[in-house]
Amino acid sequence: MTDKEIEISKKKVFIGKTLRIFISYSHKDKRIAGAIKEAFNHYGAEAFLAHEDIHVGQEWRDTILRNLKQFDVFVAVLSKDFMDSKWTNQEVGFAICKETTIVPVSIDGTLPH
Repeated sequence: MTDKEIEISKKKVFIGKTLRIFISYSHKDKRIAGAIKEAFNHYGAEAFLAHEDIHVGQEWRDTILRNLKQFDVFVAVLSKDFMDSKWTNQEVGFAICKETTIVPVSIDGTLPH
C-alpha cells in the first residue's frame, strides 16, 4: 500500500468521529503497549496510554478516570504482570461496568479471567 492509499484508508475507517481506545497494561509492558498505541494511531484511532499521555504535574488518577469514562473500546494488554496488578484489575472492572467492548491482547499466552 502506498502512503497515499494508507491516508485514504485512515479517513474512511472512522467516518464522523474518532474511535477512542483505552489501553490497560502493566507498567512492565509499556514498550509493547506503546507499539499497540502507535498501531491504532496509524489507522486514525485515538488511543490513551497512561505513561505517554499523562503529563508531569497532572493528577494521574483523575486523568485515568476521565479517560476511562470517555473510551469506546477497552484494550487489555494481558501478561502475567497485568494479572498481578491491582490497577489493571480495577480498570477492567470499570470497563465491565460500562458494558463496553473489551479486547484482550495476550502478549505472553496469559488468558483473561
